[in-house]
Amino acid sequence: MKREFKGTGGEWDVEVGEGCCFHEGNRVSVYATGTDIVDEDDEGNPIYAIETIAEVWPGGTDIADGVLIAAAPELLAACEMVLAAFEGEGKLGVIDFEMIRKAVEKATFIKDELCGG
Repeated sequence: MKREFKGTGGEWDVEVGEGCCFHEGNRVSVYATGTDIVDEDDEGNPIYAIETIAEVWPGGTDIADGVLIAAAPELLAACEMVLAAFEGEGKLGVIDFEMIRKAVEKATFIKDELCGG
């Protein structure tokens, strides 16, 4: 029986800076962009609702921890794909290595702008 993810849907990402968390220090927030349009910008482009997933406590690895949390949906999907490939009736299923590579890259790559660069 396949279990289904019941957490927050949407694209997860990281924000670092003032006002994105409630604690002091290096403020790291992981959020999901939803599909509900809540407003539009000056040019008429939609602004989507966001939902906070996690706030990471300040410390030496806070940005890296936030990046890893934000990659959780892609990492879960990659794990499910590999598991399904090996659970096939004695046959190895298709494994999308590019999908796995992108999930790992998202989990480990820290954008310069997150570090103030």
